[in-house]
Amino acid sequence: MTEAEMDADNEDILAPTSKTIREYVQAYPQYVPIQLKELDPVRYESMPETLRQRKAEGELYLVKDEVLKLVKWKLSHGKFRPNLMNLVSKNSEEVIRETTTKAFAEEDVIKGLDILTKLSGVGPATAALLLSVNSPNTVPFFSDELFRFSQLTRDGNGGVSGWDRKIAYNKKEYIGLLYSLLRGHHRDTATNHSR
Repeated sequence: MTEAEMDADNEDILAPTSKTIREYVQAYPQYVPIQLKELDPVRYESMPETLRQRKAEGELYLVKDEVLKLVKWKLSHGKFRPNLMNLVSKNSEEVIRETTTKAFAEEDVIKGLDILTKLSGVGPATAALLLSVNSPNTVPFFSDELFRFSQLTRDGNGGVSGWDRKIAYNKKEYIGLLYSLLRGHHRDTATNHSR
């Protein structure tokens, strides 16, 4: 799909600005349920730090236990899929390490996503999570909330609609999420340059 086609398809989408996203991210800790407080430090602190250390040592990968912890985090934050953990567990240590190494070496987010979705039990949302742990400032996790927020549209009454929209959790919708976030970033940049 060309950029012009994406623009035509998403003309009414209210792409969130970087500032708005930062404000929501800063407010997140006060809304985290108690049962998630033990998993969030793994996803947001220890796992990214582990990957930074590995990268500094010249190797960038995840091991099976790390992927399973991230899947557990994902399941606690979104739509529960009871078989997902079993499917991901079927991947061997070697396959996970090889696959994450290839995906993390890829500069193109969608190519990295395609590589990771070859793992059993890993769809676009889980693949985006694995990529975002490695590149937290540039690769968004395909969360329900971020997707819905990025796809809000103006309704005819001066408000917004779309929060209740069903999510397909496929590559096309993840590309739409990326595109919407880029539009919001470009809107930020244009606003800042016009001041």
